[in-house]
Amino acid sequence: MIAGLVSSVFDRGAKSDRSWVAYAGYDISVRESGSWKGKGRLTKRGNSYIRKRLFCAAWGAMMHYPEVRRYYDSLKAAGRNHVEALCIIARKLLRIAYAVLVKGKTYDVKIAFPA
Repeated sequence: MIAGLVSSVFDRGAKSDRSWVAYAGYDISVRESGSWKGKGRLTKRGNSYIRKRLFCAAWGAMMHYPEVRRYYDSLKAAGRNHVEALCIIARKLLRIAYAVLVKGKTYDVKIAFPA
């Protein structure tokens, strides 16, 4: 499902996976000034439809794939809440899709989600 959505919407001539992440609105905006450190937040400037579908794909992957579930549990153990952890997984899935579709790399779950 995600491969069909990604391949139909995203530009395969993109220079980097960061442009795909920005297009989906999953890039992080950090506000800092001098010694003051702000909190990073999603920009949500991108396509909301794609962002929602990627979030659902991350949720489904977390529910049905043990490797993704271990990664989710490690994020939760590190102090991330449920939505943050799923957004991190959604970004990761989008970067994996970029590597497979544009760079021509093969998907290896042991590399994508190491134990």
